[in-house]
Amino acid sequence: LGARLPSAETLRDVNGTPLSIDVQPDAGALALQAGGWYAFHRFPWFASASAVYSQFGDGNQDFDPGNAVNLGAFVQYALNFRAALIAGIDARHAQSNRENNTTVLNTGGNLLMARLGTAWRIGNELVISLAWQTTAIDNLNGEQTEGDYFRAAFAYDF
Repeated sequence: LGARLPSAETLRDVNGTPLSIDVQPDAGALALQAGGWYAFHRFPWFASASAVYSQFGDGNQDFDPGNAVNLGAFVQYALNFRAALIAGIDARHAQSNRENNTTVLNTGGNLLMARLGTAWRIGNELVISLAWQTTAIDNLNGEQTEGDYFRAAFAYDF
C-alpha cells in the first residue's frame, strides 16, 4: 500500500497565471496505490511478478488523471555463476485522462512491452544487465507512440 503525494509547486507566468497543466511538473493529484510482488529463486532460475493499481484523485486545473494498472513479470536463467539470460514483460492499462469533465484525447489505453537481454556478474558485488525492450501490444488511445528501448542497469551488492 502506498500513496503518491502531489509535491510540485504550480508553475505560473510573469502575471501569476498558472501555466497549462501540460507543462506542470505534477498534476496535483493524490494517487493511492495498492500492489504486490512475488519472487522465486532456485538456481539457475529467478522469477518475479508484480502488480500495482493506482487510484488518482482530482488534480489541479480541473485535470483528472486516469486510474491505472501496471503489471510486470521477469525471468532470469543463469548460464553459470557469472552470466544469465533475462526476459520480461511490462504491461499497463490506463483510463483516459479527463480535463473539465471531458476525455483528453491521446491518453490511456493498453500497452505491453517485451524485453530480452543478458546479465553479468563482475567480481563478487557488481551486476550489469543489458536488455532490448520493444512494443508487443500497442492498443493506446489516439495518437500515442512507444518506441523500442535499450535498457542498462547496474546493481551493487553491499
